[in-house]
Amino acid sequence: MDTTKHNIRIRNNIGDEIFYLDRKSSYIGIGDTMPEYKLDVDGKLGIGTISPNSALHVNGSVAKAHRPVTGGIYPLGDDDYTVFCDGEDITVRLPNVADSDGRIYVIRNLHTTNPITVDILVVDGAIEGGPLSITLDPAVDGIKGITVQANATRNSWYIIATNNSW
Repeated sequence: MDTTKHNIRIRNNIGDEIFYLDRKSSYIGIGDTMPEYKLDVDGKLGIGTISPNSALHVNGSVAKAHRPVTGGIYPLGDDDYTVFCDGEDITVRLPNVADSDGRIYVIRNLHTTNPITVDILVVDGAIEGGPLSITLDPAVDGIKGITVQANATRNSWYIIATNNSW
């Protein structure tokens, strides 16, 4: 084993390097000599790059969860990102702010006449310090979707974008 470059090196059955710990530059690589992933000592993770400049640096597209909702109450969870609402009497519930700090959700009303309700699951938060519930009614106000982000420090869900043309 060449210890001048790596502390740990793992190869597959045909000799390709698949994992290594680089002692000189202090990072972990997954892939061959040009790794697809890199985790450096500063906690930055690169996917598709070996030079991450943010906590998460992705060189390529990112797929996020999306779900259709056709009726009833839909509680958003930690595996949701975008919900597409198309039906009647839909309520989308945002989770507890304290358990969701920094989380972002996109809520889209696909229906042109039926309003949907977005509300807070518990009474320990609000939407931008206001009500515990808002209505997306494209027939009345033209708003078809919102993007919200949790801020546990301020105990609020903030609307960071609205859209009436999606």
